[in-house]
Amino acid sequence: MSRDQWLPSCVALTIALFTLNIIPGLLGLKHVEVIAPKYVRRGADVRLSCHYDLEKETLYATKWYKGPPPFKEFFRFLPKETPPALAFNLPGVYVDVTISNDHDVVLKNASFQTSGLYKCSVAAEFPFETRDDSREIRVIVIGESAPIMRLDSRPQYHPGDLVSAECRSPPSFPSSNITWYINDIKDHGSVLKTETRKDEKDPLTKTTLSSISFNLPEKVTPVRIYCHATVLNVYDKKSNVTMIHPIPRRLTGTETLLRSGSSSRASTESVFLVLLLGLLNFEITCTNSCSTVLQIP
Repeated sequence: MSRDQWLPSCVALTIALFTLNIIPGLLGLKHVEVIAPKYVRRGADVRLSCHYDLEKETLYATKWYKGPPPFKEFFRFLPKETPPALAFNLPGVYVDVTISNDHDVVLKNASFQTSGLYKCSVAAEFPFETRDDSREIRVIVIGESAPIMRLDSRPQYHPGDLVSAECRSPPSFPSSNITWYINDIKDHGSVLKTETRKDEKDPLTKTTLSSISFNLPEKVTPVRIYCHATVLNVYDKKSNVTMIHPIPRRLTGTETLLRSGSSSRASTESVFLVLLLGLLNFEITCTNSCSTVLQIP
């Protein structure tokens, strides 16, 4: 082959390689992203979305996998197949094939087994290339009611009294965190105990119990107390707010007599002291006068 014949062939081959390798990288499959909720309530349906940009390429397949690794395939969508959608059974993963497609897959009736890492893999036809992305889903149980707070039973409180209270959150998974507030200030040092207990009706969920104990101020001033329960960033509720109005203590008969006696004794001692000082002053005056008289010849 002469030089004149070889050069055009070389240029054509270079252009072909450039087209096959460079252009697809610029115009082919890119920007694959999974959109999914981070937390899902047990029993709810879950929609997982796989966003991608094929540019001018043709979709070969969209496949979904559940982890953690090793990932297991549970759904695929091949546009040229009949039917295009196909689901595979996995524990806790129930695909609604009727409303799932190349972008979205819908899982029915989420359970704790549904929790996991979900990966979407997208493949283009030509040139064949794949890209993927993943998101984690966690199935939770959240109570609808607010936490309940109860104070120790007594008819009334006095300044300085010891107050005990308990807060109970509704069953949840994961268990809730309880924080106490006294006069709207977060309390750190008065909590006695916090524990979780399995719910009798739903053993997979737990109830959080927290108890607190603190002394009322010595001054007669109202005290506002409540508890606050949270679960991740999906449950945030306060208990009923209770106002404690301390009542000044009443003096007993003995205390009244003692205080009265102390007051009378103090008055008597004061009068006696005044009389004693007057008598001493008189004696000093008399002594000086007598001394003056005795010195006269």
